[in-house]
Amino acid sequence: MSRVLGTCRVLMAAAKDGSKEASTKAVAKGAAKPKGAFHRKLPMSPAMSKFLGVPEITRVDAVKKIWEHIKANQLQIHSGRCFVPVSSR
Repeated sequence: MSRVLGTCRVLMAAAKDGSKEASTKAVAKGAAKPKGAFHRKLPMSPAMSKFLGVPEITRVDAVKKIWEHIKANQLQIHSGRCFVPVSSR
């Protein structure tokens, strides 16, 4: 919550100054960088890097790409959408 309010305060202060350059600098200075293990790039195993096409990727992006593959190849059972059967496809 403090990241949101902190960025909002920075934008409001820049808006009072009235210049677009000041607000751009304020946003760049006060912009929050993603923290935590989910947003850190991690090395992939050889099989996973071949499947995803990149040697390093964040966990969030890896899951997104896996779900894109599942939906593109219709690997999900339509009656129970949270279940993906294991097959040779």
